[in-house]
Amino acid sequence: MTENENKKNKNSGLRVKIFRLCILLVIAASVGFSILGIIQIINFHTIAEKSGKRQIESVKKESQEYMMNQICDNMQEVAWTSSLCVYYEIWMMQHAAESLVGQVADILENPDNYSEQEVSAPQKKDENTLTLQLLTPKNYSPSDEDMVTVRKLSSLGPIMRDMILDSSFELLDIIIALPNGMALDMDNLSDIKIAEDGNLIDYDPTLRQWWKGATTLKHGYLANPSFSELLEIAVLEYAVPVYVDDKLVAVVESSLRLESVQEVLESVDFGETGFEVLLSDDGLIIYSPQTTGELAYDVKMQSYIMDSSNERLKTILKESLDGISGFTDITIDGKDYYVAYGNKPTDYWNLFMFVSKEKIEEPTNNLLGTLDSVNKDTMSEYEKNYRNAAIFLTIAVVVLVISATVAAIMFSGRLTAPINRMTESVQNISGDSFSFRIEDIYRTGDEIEVLAGTFEELSERTKKYIDEITSITAEKERIGTELRVAAKIQADMLPKNFPIFPDRKEFDLYATMTPAKEVGGDFYDMFLIDDDHLCIVVGDVSGKGVPAALFMVISKTMIKNRAQRGGKPSEILHDANNSLFEGNDEKMFVTVWLGILTLSTGELLQASAGHEYPVIQRKGEDYELVETENGLVLGYRRGIKYKDLRFELAEGDKLFMYTDGLPEATNAQNKRLGLSGMMSAINRHKDDEASELLAHVKEEVDSFVKEAPQFDDLTLLIIRYNGKQVS
Repeated sequence: MTENENKKNKNSGLRVKIFRLCILLVIAASVGFSILGIIQIINFHTIAEKSGKRQIESVKKESQEYMMNQICDNMQEVAWTSSLCVYYEIWMMQHAAESLVGQVADILENPDNYSEQEVSAPQKKDENTLTLQLLTPKNYSPSDEDMVTVRKLSSLGPIMRDMILDSSFELLDIIIALPNGMALDMDNLSDIKIAEDGNLIDYDPTLRQWWKGATTLKHGYLANPSFSELLEIAVLEYAVPVYVDDKLVAVVESSLRLESVQEVLESVDFGETGFEVLLSDDGLIIYSPQTTGELAYDVKMQSYIMDSSNERLKTILKESLDGISGFTDITIDGKDYYVAYGNKPTDYWNLFMFVSKEKIEEPTNNLLGTLDSVNKDTMSEYEKNYRNAAIFLTIAVVVLVISATVAAIMFSGRLTAPINRMTESVQNISGDSFSFRIEDIYRTGDEIEVLAGTFEELSERTKKYIDEITSITAEKERIGTELRVAAKIQADMLPKNFPIFPDRKEFDLYATMTPAKEVGGDFYDMFLIDDDHLCIVVGDVSGKGVPAALFMVISKTMIKNRAQRGGKPSEILHDANNSLFEGNDEKMFVTVWLGILTLSTGELLQASAGHEYPVIQRKGEDYELVETENGLVLGYRRGIKYKDLRFELAEGDKLFMYTDGLPEATNAQNKRLGLSGMMSAINRHKDDEASELLAHVKEEVDSFVKEAPQFDDLTLLIIRYNGKQVS
């Protein structure tokens, strides 16, 4: 064998072939395992990216739903509270006018019972002085009979002055106007009614919008706010017609500065971008903090929503007119807002609450931005390490061919196991499960451990956020539970086991109270002052919910403690009013009707503090509403005097009492039951026993309101006098 042949055999021998084969196998294995590792890393990158997006989308959905529910509830609550405050301001103005109606009617019906008081036209000398002035239309010459009527009505001047002086709001004037155009005006504006030439400025009340509205409707009328050129301010006017024997004899008007209503809304704070807008049913902007744009306020009361090109805004106003409450988004002047609507401070006004959409969604967007940033940082870190790993694999294949096989197997196993486990854990993140924990399999000391740690941190943040939401929900449930307990305590304070005095046969007495919320402000009470005198109390605290319930407890307790010491109803209400006024910084008040029945005679002595009129049925006849004189509500002002009124109840006569939740029961069409509807409902069951009537009246109310939610607390009380019982 030659030297060349030996060299050839050596180069092509079995050892060389096995070596070459091993090298090829190792290279192929190294390359194969490297490719598999790279594919696994790419797959993990894709899965991690998709999981991060799913997690962000899930958090976004939960966050937005929760935030929207909270904002909706808060905005509706603020709007409702503002509506109640506006309603109170208007109610006080209406009360001033309505308080005079009965007295004006009595003077015009029984003029011989009243003395005459002199009254003159406006005088310059009375500038800034509260004065009763006589106003007449231009060129009108009153007859002697007209002047006698005016001088009789002038006896109400001191009462009109006290109403303006005692009002806690800016009451401008009170007017008693007659159909012939003559009017008695109590105000401090005498000087502006005299022109520069010294003649009186022409004034005919029958041409005023408030006169036309009140005489057309034949009941109290709240006119749209208007701008007074004389006063250079916007004013709000309310008028009530006065009838004697179904004939119009006068109209009583009261007015106040619109600013007093607007100041209530300006005091509402709902963040930097929140504001309220008050609209009339015909779209007049009564109040808006905006000075330009679609919701701009015009002090001369010439700005109407219906003149706007914003159809969405018009649609929301129409829904509010139809009694629909809602919460939605809207664009105003190119800016996005959320709006809560459907609150009506009066029958003719609508309140809207606006908050910037961007400001509301800012917390959720910040959270999502943080989650997205963390996810991007994690993926960026992973991609950086992925490139380094690829370089390392390439060098390992080139430099360490034989060792690469073992290293590739170890690396593949070490890499794929935690990746697969992590992929499985990430895929299981859904629903209520946001838990991701670092296990020993992830403790590789490299980027996988870093990535696992990042996911654990992200998982903890998500769980913390969910725990916060859960905590808030639990707190609401706790408050709900406490309200139910409060409702039970409140219900237990009211007498409920009827008949209350089973051994007393002189009367049958029954009562019920149904709160509009968990707890309410209505109450009733009945107790024996002594063996021959039964005290009956029905009250209605301003507002609803827990504050009204607390004030109800205090009011009920004070009235009962005072009544048990004896005295007339007027004296009891006077002392209770002074006690409730002390420390009443929140200016809460309560209407109360209190009667003391002498069981041996049927004599009923009663007094009222702003409460509803009593209803009496004489034996065998219809129930009739008795319009009695009403005093001011308890707790609003110290030193109020109340008057007693005496009734005689014969055997079989019944007395029915209630709170305003009965005549003001409202159905889904925003129509109230009213006094006429209330009396019809009672008289449909006039032959009921006392124990049956209250349930039937409640059924009548439920049938009227149907699916509409109960707006106010409802209290009903009936007593039947059976006559003196001979033992």
